[in-house]
Amino acid sequence: MFSSGAGITLKAPAKVNLCLKVVRRREDGYHDIESLFQPLELCDTLILGRTQRPGVSLDCPGSDLPCDRRNLAYRAAELFLEKTGRDGGLSIILHKSIPLAAGLGGGSSDAAAVLKGADLLHGRRLTDRALEKLGRELGADVPFFIKAAPSWAGGVGDILRPARLPNFHYVLVNPGFEVATAWVYGALRKPLTLSRGLDTFRARTAVYNGWETLAQEDLVNDLETVVEKAHPLIGRIRQELISAGARLARMSGSGPTVFGLFEGEEEAREAAERMRKSSLRGDRPWRIILTRGLV
Repeated sequence: MFSSGAGITLKAPAKVNLCLKVVRRREDGYHDIESLFQPLELCDTLILGRTQRPGVSLDCPGSDLPCDRRNLAYRAAELFLEKTGRDGGLSIILHKSIPLAAGLGGGSSDAAAVLKGADLLHGRRLTDRALEKLGRELGADVPFFIKAAPSWAGGVGDILRPARLPNFHYVLVNPGFEVATAWVYGALRKPLTLSRGLDTFRARTAVYNGWETLAQEDLVNDLETVVEKAHPLIGRIRQELISAGARLARMSGSGPTVFGLFEGEEEAREAAERMRKSSLRGDRPWRIILTRGLV
């Protein structure tokens, strides 16, 4: 976070789900999950300022993102002003680096950054817990990004417990198309079931101090098969990342971004270069991103 006379600048990190198990469909239509969230150095940049004129202004230069209530960052600013009763308004400039609708949590992270930045501009009066509560009104992933630290996630992704992860390197492959989260969960057709807690999953996977600590059978994404059925390219990208030396290759969240996990930076760089030259690309506008986990 940086401050100046014009306002403050904040980073909004992306994340990957090292695993994602869908436990059940809830009566409210959402799904309970068990997941392991890893924040990344890849981030959007937001510049926030206070305005004397009430309301919210949002600019997203170089992006096709909407700059009104269709944008979660805009709604986060509106929610903050409404719930806190602060005078004046907020101006936001959002520079996007995280691919859109990619399973990397970019929109949720932007919203969390707006909540944190708005609170800083108004004297830092809210606790993290209070900000997380506001975040839950915007989306399931928003509370995670208030602290953006490695976390076990339960509930709809908003029940968080700290996790320990090594400083892994990641190669992200975004195949150039978008996938709607609602469609993916709907196609999963998970039945209504009784809830179970996060403890069983955490007991199996334990505290993560090294690669061998996590059982490979736990590092799955239940949404992968749904998306791969519609987009077989996802599976082919995963296999190519494994061939390039990734210790783990999975689709992140509801996709379509696929990540390869590497223990060393050099092998990650070599894999990224290989994916840039991949024959799978065809005419698709892939984005290959080399990044590192935040620990």
